[in-house]
Amino acid sequence: MDFQDSRTKEVLSAEIHCYEFFHLVIDLLRSLCGAELNGISAAATNISLQSVNFALENLCTLQFGGSTNISLVTAQVAELKAAMTHLLLVALEKVSESFHNKPCCVDSVTTLKYVYFKTCDWIWL
Repeated sequence: MDFQDSRTKEVLSAEIHCYEFFHLVIDLLRSLCGAELNGISAAATNISLQSVNFALENLCTLQFGGSTNISLVTAQVAELKAAMTHLLLVALEKVSESFHNKPCCVDSVTTLKYVYFKTCDWIWL
């Protein structure tokens, strides 16, 4: 490839630990959700909803075990739980904003906020 130099080859050949990968994905999703402030659209809401699903699935995996925990130490798991919880909050705020003042969705948003607070309760046990 013409655009590759020694720096890009070094980056492409580098290995990344699953902990670092999780942090990159979480930061990317949180940035995507934050970028939705400029305009709330159906696609933007979809990103937030997918971020909620991602955060909930991975919080459950971190809390209750699974293959992703294999090479993580306790401190890394705690940091990832905190980052996932923050992502969940940001994504829920965006979902809430997109459904603001829409009577058909008020119960759904309230339910999502309830799920968030319940998640925070059990994730730190």
